[in-house]
Amino acid sequence: MVRWVSTKIIDYGFVGGWGIRYGSKHGVVYNTSGRIGIAIKTRKGEKLVIGTKKQNKLKQVVNKLKKDSK
Repeated sequence: MVRWVSTKIIDYGFVGGWGIRYGSKHGVVYNTSGRIGIAIKTRKGEKLVIGTKKQNKLKQVVNKLKKDSK
């Protein structure tokens, strides 16, 4: 199981189309259409971004997870 130390919603900009993109300043980007996603940093220092077209729903889920983890 992967454990993360931080998560935040970011605008990751243009990364060259849909799909998996390696080598960005955000680590591995799992890109959908759009530029918004959740940036995750693991305890091992790995970084990744998961893109979404549903920015508002993503914010709701992240906020719920933060409340539940307290």
